[in-house]
Amino acid sequence: MLFDKSQAFVRDGFLHLPSFIDKADCKRLILRMRELSEKKCHISPNHVFEAGADRQSKDDFFLSSAHKISFFRDKNASPDKPVFESLNKVGHALHNLCPVYQKFSHQEKFYALVRELGHQKPEAIQSMFIFKQPRFGDEVPAHQDATFLYTEPNSVIGLWFALEDANEENGCLWALPGGHKGKLKNRFMKTNNLLTFQHEEKVSWPREDFIPLPVKAGDAIVLHGLLPHLSEQNYSNKTRYAYTIHFIDQACFYPKTNWLDRDLISPT
Repeated sequence: MLFDKSQAFVRDGFLHLPSFIDKADCKRLILRMRELSEKKCHISPNHVFEAGADRQSKDDFFLSSAHKISFFRDKNASPDKPVFESLNKVGHALHNLCPVYQKFSHQEKFYALVRELGHQKPEAIQSMFIFKQPRFGDEVPAHQDATFLYTEPNSVIGLWFALEDANEENGCLWALPGGHKGKLKNRFMKTNNLLTFQHEEKVSWPREDFIPLPVKAGDAIVLHGLLPHLSEQNYSNKTRYAYTIHFIDQACFYPKTNWLDRDLISPT
């Protein structure tokens, strides 16, 4: 096997892969994101991303971001901040539309990894650059990626790449070991171009059961689609840049009620 990690993934719902990508790639992705934000970003005070909030449910800008490179402000950023220092995230089609991110995202070793973890026909469906700005970078409440990228059966796998060191001070990931063995709490569904959380299940994710996942630049965290995970606000004076790619298995059913319409995805 190319990656002998499947047993740990089945047990815990996540993997920590040290030095999985080259640090030169980390710097390259950050530099390119700075260039994109300076050249392409026409940011509006209204284009704010707030994880877990319902404000996205009626936001055409958010809905169209599935197939564009869209820039979202952090809700805590002051109006006088430079664009690059005020962003929360950029998504959701970097892996298809930006040559630098496309080259990085479609490396064979990424596809080999998700095949090792059970995919028959892996497809990179969504990507995000996540900023976590110093002193105010917003928290991401506990959630499951399958809420947003639902397949039957579940197949979503997230690759979370640390572009910088991350620890408890500057907002590293926290995960609930084994939590992927429970139910899907809810689904983020599109009906008549309105997005809402539906099919709420009663689940318990005690905060004290989550563990931190500190990483070094170049490390990767692999996340099962049903694994509850979160990150806290960045109160430190350090940035915490990360890049994520979400894969689904094309062998699984992908409902049209998902917020991201696969029919509109640009071919790679």
